[in-house]
Amino acid sequence: MKIPQPSNDRKKPHHDDSEENKEGSSDEDGSDERQNIPPPVIKRDPKWKRDYFNLTEQDRTEMLVDEIFALYLFRTSQRVNEDFYKIVLAYVIFFRECLNEIGWNKRLESENIDLNKEPQLAEAVNNQQFCLVNTAEHAPEICNEFVTVYVDQNKHLYEIQRPDQIDLTINLCHWLFESQFTCSKLSMIT
Repeated sequence: MKIPQPSNDRKKPHHDDSEENKEGSSDEDGSDERQNIPPPVIKRDPKWKRDYFNLTEQDRTEMLVDEIFALYLFRTSQRVNEDFYKIVLAYVIFFRECLNEIGWNKRLESENIDLNKEPQLAEAVNNQQFCLVNTAEHAPEICNEFVTVYVDQNKHLYEIQRPDQIDLTINLCHWLFESQFTCSKLSMIT
């Protein structure tokens, strides 16, 4: 997973996978052999209810948005510097709040659900935050509204530059897809 670099005056993430920053050595035949530096060994905390380093298909199916976002933040924290992590944290909090605001509508629309025929779901829509009771399957569906409306309306709380909003949205949605928390793959129209 490559985290987009922040723009302009902020520090770059300390973990950079770009070609010019990879350490390597040349073999006798002139080929470039990359050093495989393993990530730090982090053992499962016995208080965790899942083994987040070896998630099963069932784990992925059962995990709800808040738990998934916590995992994303944990994995990101292992790869970036503290200053950039603060930006990612603010971004994820904003994205979560936006998902709580419009996630139910996106799910109902996407699944063609009639709440008149689903009274239990209607009660959940009226009484539960989306992120507490849903998987991340519909998270990529809010991206346009998030970047074009939600962040602008809330920039007085914490301003994230538009290019960074877009890069972070692409990164999060790509991670959700690659980690098999959603079947939706974000596509960019240019």
